[in-house]
Amino acid sequence: ADRVEIADLVIYLDYLGIVCAFRVLLRYFRHKEESRPELPKEALEYFNQKLFWVAFTRGERKDTEASLKNVEASKVVRIYSPRQLEEFLEDFTEK
Repeated sequence: ADRVEIADLVIYLDYLGIVCAFRVLLRYFRHKEESRPELPKEALEYFNQKLFWVAFTRGERKDTEASLKNVEASKVVRIYSPRQLEEFLEDFTEK
C-alpha cells in the first residue's frame, strides 16, 4: 500500500476475469516448452490452477480496491480492456 500512496501515477488494469484467465492459459501454452525471455531457460511455465482461479474470479480485486481508497482519484487511471490500454499508452507517449 505504501508504494501506491507515493506513486505519481497508478495504472490499474481492471480487466474482466475471463480475460485474465484466458491470458493465464495463453501464457502456459506459449511457454510450457520454452521459457519466457526474461526468465532462465530452465524456468518453464507450468499450469497453476490456483493462479487460474484467482484470475478468473478476480480474487485479488478486493485488496487492490482497498489500497486504492487511500490514493487521490486524479492519480489513478483505471483501464478496463487491452484496447483501452493501447489507446492510453499511445496518448501517454505522445505527451
